[in-house]
Amino acid sequence: MANPQLILELSKGFFHRNNPIREAINGAYTAVYNMLTFKSKMKLLKYKFMLAQQQLDQMEEHLEAGNVEPHGIKIDRPF
Repeated sequence: MANPQLILELSKGFFHRNNPIREAINGAYTAVYNMLTFKSKMKLLKYKFMLAQQQLDQMEEHLEAGNVEPHGIKIDRPF
């Protein structure tokens, strides 16, 4: 049978590295923070989506107009 003092030392080291109380508090804090900032994150994602949609529409208009020649690639541009 294992030495009880060894088991106690191992469990003490485990709880020192993985503090369950601190992890629970951090988890609750993160959950509350995510709930409070959800609307602003959604607004930002909505803005990014609208911007990407606008860029896609501009590219489609450019292709439909027959301007298929590229304006330049970053590698080919002068420094």
